[in-house]
Amino acid sequence: MNRLPSRPLYDAAAYVAGKPLHAKDCRYCGGYSDPTGGCVKAEELARLLGVSRKTITRWTRDGIPLQSADQLATRLGYNPIAVWGLWWDDPEYLTLVDN
Repeated sequence: MNRLPSRPLYDAAAYVAGKPLHAKDCRYCGGYSDPTGGCVKAEELARLLGVSRKTITRWTRDGIPLQSADQLATRLGYNPIAVWGLWWDDPEYLTLVDN
């Protein structure tokens, strides 16, 4: 099954939430001191998308199923190609990066 990376979805959610893409104390960028500030965390992404925190954890680890990607991007107000670019637009490229 083809899967898309989760990081672009976090970035799209950051724009929707009016937050920076990365914060100094972001777990993706290093440090853990302020779990409520900075960029979008998994809990907030789950809330914005209407899914569980466990689902976000799985998608972060394994990638987002291609069948879910369109609906998720739409929930944030984006076209999937605006979120994933080449991964969405070029099936041959997708097979190269698929696990």
